[in-house]
Amino acid sequence: MHLISLGIILAILISVLQLFPSKNKGRQYSKFAFAFIFGAFNFLLLAFYALTIYGYFHWSAAFTLDLFNAYITQLPKLLSVAGVSFIFALALALLCFLSIFLIYIYLSRYILLTNENIENTRAIKLRFRTAEISLKPVTCIRLMTIACIALYALTYRLWLPREPFAIAITNNWSLSNLAPIELFLTKFDTHKSEIKFNVNASNIKPRPLILITIDALRSDEMGVYGNSVNNTPFLSSLLRTHQLQKFDVVHSICTVSFCGLLGLLRSNYWSALKKPSPTISDALKINDYQTIFLLGGDHTNFAGLKNFYGNNIDFYKDGSVDSSNYPNDDFEVLKWLRDIDPKAPKSTFMFIHLMSVHEAGLHHEEFQKWQPFVAPIASALLAGSTPSNEYGVAYRNNYNNGILQADAMVRKIFKELKNKGMLDNALVIISADHGEYLGEFNRFHHGQEPYEPVSRIPLLVYDPLNPKYPDRKMASQVDIAPTFLYAIGANIPPIWQGVPLQVKTSRSSVSIASGDTSGTVALIEGRRYKFLKKRDANTEWLFDLNSPEAETRNIATLVDQKDILLKIRTLNNASEK
Repeated sequence: MHLISLGIILAILISVLQLFPSKNKGRQYSKFAFAFIFGAFNFLLLAFYALTIYGYFHWSAAFTLDLFNAYITQLPKLLSVAGVSFIFALALALLCFLSIFLIYIYLSRYILLTNENIENTRAIKLRFRTAEISLKPVTCIRLMTIACIALYALTYRLWLPREPFAIAITNNWSLSNLAPIELFLTKFDTHKSEIKFNVNASNIKPRPLILITIDALRSDEMGVYGNSVNNTPFLSSLLRTHQLQKFDVVHSICTVSFCGLLGLLRSNYWSALKKPSPTISDALKINDYQTIFLLGGDHTNFAGLKNFYGNNIDFYKDGSVDSSNYPNDDFEVLKWLRDIDPKAPKSTFMFIHLMSVHEAGLHHEEFQKWQPFVAPIASALLAGSTPSNEYGVAYRNNYNNGILQADAMVRKIFKELKNKGMLDNALVIISADHGEYLGEFNRFHHGQEPYEPVSRIPLLVYDPLNPKYPDRKMASQVDIAPTFLYAIGANIPPIWQGVPLQVKTSRSSVSIASGDTSGTVALIEGRRYKFLKKRDANTEWLFDLNSPEAETRNIATLVDQKDILLKIRTLNNASEK
């Protein structure tokens, strides 16, 4: 793709040179044109790949045209969230371009392009140190165009599916590792499946159902889960007064938002996302529920996530609705909540997604408690390989500030629900789509293999009508949707894989995954083990999560762990079918 692009650029350059005479001044123009056109092309290429690398590090997928269009108008705000001023970023970009331009000016000393008459026909001469080539522009352009088309036709099947240019331009997310490729090729038809889980309306006991997910929130960093940092004062107060129930060991199904949110709403592990499955909105629609989605973040342009939520949504808003506002500002979500007026509050399901904890989330000044929360640019640029301690401290401070803000957002959501008369009998579940690396394994952000920092999430339940749920040694995101249906007496779709939290279960394992890795967490002989396996290789890991070494020591090759490995591998293979 790059050779094809360079060929086209060179053809354009040769065409431009026809505008200049062959005198000395024209030669200077030709050098300038050569340096400017190739410098601009290389600068844009570097910028594109910088964004692509950023995408793979931050959301495990390439950068696309949809995301560019969605965020270009919000670039100053996005940079400020990252602690970078727009003026500094612009100056840095200009400096980079100028550096590349000067390199090409230097190279033009060795490649002299002139526009001269040869046999009464204007042609382009490419003069090297020891050779000279004369090219007629029209002939050259024709030949290069034919060569580029031929090269594309002969090779595109090999590189197109994973070529970042192609992915960006076509907005093709199917090979992005955000979810199984089959998910992007199927669409669920609710009406064809109603008979599988439809119920008699007289059995339904309607009550408000509220789902709050907080992007990138891991449980062990929360005060309500025992962390020494007091970043969840509201949630902790609810727990102390026995208004909140806490599940300690909870895993997300994967490590990024796309599969995490879909797995939650469909009650399906990674591998089951390959098959058509109803969402909770589909199931509740059949039971005469109104469904409202108020989502921080841009779910419309991020891999078209909105399209996978289904059609049975009565009111939908996400961060893409107003290009004048930053899409990751949870204060906007609160405004939407205040303005909404459910027509039947008792028969309403509300899904609220918050971005406060996510690194791209806007943190308002009153929640910037832990300092410093912005790392110096040099430290940030090095964070992908060997993160500095300075960067790690700032990243964790920023993360704690985000949790503090998210806690305040939840408090305000509870207040708004109270004002609308929806809180007293509501079932409210607070969870996350995935966790976050905070320096473990020299990693930050999320995605990649489902180690504990990025797969352990909170699961908090506010249920005044059922203040005591049975203990559960291990829970999963897939248990949330069935819990809502069980609470109102609705039938649970048989294709769902979760178990309602109100029900005792003998389940001893849950599935976890990422784009190229399958995994299982299981209780075996009273200990919690994690098994991970690369899908396209025979590489395996086995961790004893109860041991001090936990995920820092792979015990898969130890002879005394042979039986454990066999048991958990069998469980993992079954979950992948």
